[in-house]
Amino acid sequence: MQEVGRQMTTWQMKEAARLWGMGWTLDRISEAIGVSRGTIAGLTRRRRDLFPARKHHADEWRELLEKVEGMSAVQAGIELGVSADTIWDWRKRLG
Repeated sequence: MQEVGRQMTTWQMKEAARLWGMGWTLDRISEAIGVSRGTIAGLTRRRRDLFPARKHHADEWRELLEKVEGMSAVQAGIELGVSADTIWDWRKRLG
């Protein structure tokens, strides 16, 4: 359960940065370290030294989509750790 109004510990900050670097979503990171999604989202915007911007390219998206071919957007999202909306967006953009 998340605590409201408390600051993140050094461990939580480092763990969030590590998970971000592994490509985890904001939702997964927040659940793993016990803080709100909004806290993580704000942190990723303020601390670019720890949370560099992610750049996804069409080739990467195609490779990921190949791994989940035949799955519904919801199933594919769960498998890849992204939202179903992200899967729909990638599929639309890539045809």
